Amino acid sequence: MWSCDDISEGEQEEDRLQALIDSSPLALVEFGLDTRIRLWNPAAERIFGWSREEMLGRGGLPMAPPSKRAESEELFARVRAGESVNDYETVRQRNDGMLVAVSIAAAPVRNGSGRVVGNMVAYTDITERKLQEAEVHRLNAELHARLEELAASRPSRTPATSLPLRSSSCASSPAASIRRCSAITACELPSRCSRADRPSRSRSPTSPTSGCRSPLKRLRTT
Repeated sequence: MWSCDDISEGEQEEDRLQALIDSSPLALVEFGLDTRIRLWNPAAERIFGWSREEMLGRGGLPMAPPSKRAESEELFARVRAGESVNDYETVRQRNDGMLVAVSIAAAPVRNGSGRVVGNMVAYTDITERKLQEAEVHRLNAELHARLEELAASRPSRTPATSLPLRSSSCASSPAASIRRCSAITACELPSRCSRADRPSRSRSPTSPTSGCRSPLKRLRTT
């Protein structure tokens, strides 16, 4: 036998649950197995535009646009079979015919014996998120296009292999070789003859150095 205290506590629990449903930022909609709507909270009114009085008892999945009708029926069948759906992104239709981007989370409603008796669906309006994603994609595409234009506008550098190479040897022609090699040796002579080829103290100051003869003289003697 139920006492007055038990009834009061039960009513308080129901009131608390109803307060949570009403204050939820998610559009909460409960469907019966026949697709009739049994719950429609204030967030659902804000997102879809229909009032609670207009939607309670209405069947036929009215938020599904014609292009998403088959998808909506498939999702409903999956939940009715006991499956849960999480973060399913799609579009649904408002009462003015406009489409709204939503993320769907759905789960079966079970009775005390565990039998599925309904379908609870939470709709999240993701319109703002989709607009931000589209803007990010647009900016990335614009940046990529500008980088390609910048790369195309830069002049191509001449490969190093196509530049004319100077000969490092002294073997182009006999006369030119003598002049170039003599000039090179004359510039290098002071450092090369600074120590090793310098005459020793024991030699006569007037004796010529044996290792520092000019290449021009050597070439003439040969």
